[in-house]
Amino acid sequence: MGEKMWGAEPFWGLGYDWDPDWLLTERQQELRTTLIELCEQEMRANAKRFDDTLEYPRRNLELLGQHGFLALTVPERYGGLGQDHMAFSMVCETIARYGCASTAMCYVMHMGAVNAIMLRPTDELIDTYIRPLNEGKIGTLSYSDPETGSHFWYPISSGAERVNGDFKVRKKASWTTSAGFADFYVVQTTSPDFSGYDDLSVFVVDAEDAQARPELWDALGLRGNQSGSLNIDGLIPGEQILGPVGDGAASNDESVDPWFLIGSSSVWNGISMGAIDIAKRQTTRKKHVDVGLRVCDYPTIQDYVGEAVMDTNAARLFTFSVAQAMDRETDD
Repeated sequence: MGEKMWGAEPFWGLGYDWDPDWLLTERQQELRTTLIELCEQEMRANAKRFDDTLEYPRRNLELLGQHGFLALTVPERYGGLGQDHMAFSMVCETIARYGCASTAMCYVMHMGAVNAIMLRPTDELIDTYIRPLNEGKIGTLSYSDPETGSHFWYPISSGAERVNGDFKVRKKASWTTSAGFADFYVVQTTSPDFSGYDDLSVFVVDAEDAQARPELWDALGLRGNQSGSLNIDGLIPGEQILGPVGDGAASNDESVDPWFLIGSSSVWNGISMGAIDIAKRQTTRKKHVDVGLRVCDYPTIQDYVGEAVMDTNAARLFTFSVAQAMDRETDD
């Protein structure tokens, strides 16, 4: 790779020498360059407004859709970019590092929903939810439960009943990223004729069939994700179940958990690298004129920043290695 650029100028943070580029394909490096350009041109500036005003980052997500990133891992025959877990990790990290953390987390949950559908695709699901992604269609996962919280593998407050080939779905979620703004929700409930702990089913529900309430999500840098409660209580067409009845536990293990854990870990790594970039800019530009030293010339500062770089790159390499292992296991 050449010099990392920020518009027409050299990037003010850490250069490519500090990125594990040997893990990325040439195409993935091209995608990263496109993302950095989008961040420099608009997404990073939008991030402050989203955080200051608690505005949902729809504009940034629309930009990602225009460049194919909302269908990153979707096969090319369905209009996607056909990329793998490794590319997903890189994209989540890059958005968080150079652009907008709120956008990055909304993106993680969107791709979680997309990949839950792609685990058990049908022609109807592909045409309704997957092909329109590049037009800006946004999805999200809604798995939390008021009674069990983040123990989403047991949504005790939810359920489903068979009704003439369709399903009456009852879902309560205590918090849902993109609540009230997503175009569709992938939700998990206990199955009809619930038989025990792991008897779960997964449905995709359109926004008009869900009652969502965006709430104050007061987390520094993440206020735009608008996490809030979700309530579903109505008839859902039979073709909107993902996989067979009772497939929820397998869906968790094979799709939801892997994609969510890789994505969220990559976002945190990106936020950390973004903080280091800012520290590098500040410490190399600030000078103590009385002693003629920049802040970065002090050994103590070098130790602190160096330790941050080492710790964060260790976490990055761990996350990337997990993504690589998943790609090997699934043949990309």
